[in-house]
Amino acid sequence: MWSNPIKMPDSAPSSSKLIKPLLCWLAINLAALGLGAAGVSLSAKPFTPPEAGSLAIVAVAQVAMAALLWPVLFESGWGAVGVIFTAAPFLQAGAFLSATPANLFLTTIAVVYVWLLTLAVLPVMKSGSMYVTVARVCVILWCFGGALCCYFRAEFSIGVRPLPLGPIVQILSALPSETATSHFLFAGGWLVVAIIIRVLATKRSRTSAL
Repeated sequence: MWSNPIKMPDSAPSSSKLIKPLLCWLAINLAALGLGAAGVSLSAKPFTPPEAGSLAIVAVAQVAMAALLWPVLFESGWGAVGVIFTAAPFLQAGAFLSATPANLFLTTIAVVYVWLLTLAVLPVMKSGSMYVTVARVCVILWCFGGALCCYFRAEFSIGVRPLPLGPIVQILSALPSETATSHFLFAGGWLVVAIIIRVLATKRSRTSAL
């Protein structure tokens, strides 16, 4: 009943199921890196120099598009491996363009990888079901809804620091900070929840198979 996005299949998946999502993922990363390298301003406060926002743009694009395309990118084990392994070079290129210090780069890549691993651990149904719909809504709400909540809280509250809700806010909050350990520890909660869901789904599939 449940597919396994972590366990490697006995035979290689069809090329279309593996290559198309990976090409889409690479195109998204290239576009984000190109925006950062071109110095395109995507915020009310432009970066100085313009390419200083490259790492933030690439990291936010990765976590956002991974949430939107979760059932497609992580449908198979090989697809999940491809997404996870190809994320690091683009983050490193963004860090190079933005001249990000090593400690902030490591924190950012840790938050991104915890998010990608969380999506990889979550079980994906082999066919369309209510679970996929509910899980996809929850993933998108946590990724984008957290950013919206922090925006409204900062907009209508004076002197209140936004809470790091969701990976987007954590990345944007961690990059300017020299002490971002709390962001990484908070992000670990996503992975714990995903592992619990994975275990419960595995137990359910085994029970139904009996």
